Amino acid sequence: MVKKDILNIYVEFLKDTEQEVKSIAILKLPDICEKITEKTIIETILPLLKSLAVDPSPHVRQSIGQILVKVAKFLSTENLIEHIVPIIQQNYKDEALDVRLSIISTFGIFHQMMGSNNIKIYIIPLILEAANEKNWRSRLAIVEYLPKLCKEVGYDLFKEKLMDFMNSFLFDHFSAIREQAMNNLISLNEMYGYEKIKDMIFAGLTALATNPNYLFRITALHALIKLKDIIPIQHLNNLYNDFQNKLVNDKVPNVRFNLIKTYIALKDKSKDADKNFKVLEVLKKDVDGDVKFMISQAN
Repeated sequence: MVKKDILNIYVEFLKDTEQEVKSIAILKLPDICEKITEKTIIETILPLLKSLAVDPSPHVRQSIGQILVKVAKFLSTENLIEHIVPIIQQNYKDEALDVRLSIISTFGIFHQMMGSNNIKIYIIPLILEAANEKNWRSRLAIVEYLPKLCKEVGYDLFKEKLMDFMNSFLFDHFSAIREQAMNNLISLNEMYGYEKIKDMIFAGLTALATNPNYLFRITALHALIKLKDIIPIQHLNNLYNDFQNKLVNDKVPNVRFNLIKTYIALKDKSKDADKNFKVLEVLKKDVDGDVKFMISQAN
């Protein structure tokens, strides 16, 4: 156990006027907590952490985010929710991106401590706010984390709270986020099976293919290629035919280009590709040079 006078010295470091001193002291906190009682943590340490969570220095606030989960393991679930969750909520809404990222990176471990019901009450509402997050790095961190969350909460809660939310990132304006949203569909297939997510896939991809923004129409085609190994062949054919009908006369050459590119990627999956997919016949007289080149690659 840490002697009282040593603990008092440590507490003074947490109160220091220099941000570097406070940050270093904060990072040492898990080692201190290991040697003191839960009662001492609650009465002596946590009031300071709540104050430091709103410290003027973003480096200090980021340090708080990094150690919260390590401190939480010394607390009961009840005390974690009462004392740590408010700090999580504070950090998650911090104006500094690195502070937000520091807390997002720990969500997965917190879930193991809190249980599904508490996740639904305290964490998922925070996650859903990411739809309004302006910084793309913060949105990406959330999207990367979502499969872990889904695995923890199970299918029913995923369907109720997260399905539409996850699909919404297919429409993000940053390509890295759209790409991760597609990868998440593959992860969901591994977790729950195709039958449970097929409506999610059809709804997301169909909405992309009819979006006024040509980048999203292209994203629909990219997604079809990425998901071709998890979608049954008949469903794959139906989706491509639907996209073909919608996009074969698209005014943007890059969309038509990618329609042919998708045909090339899928034709080996379908024995009747030439019969089912009429894209080459329709576009053989296309005037765009890149489209003509891609047609030559498809023959």
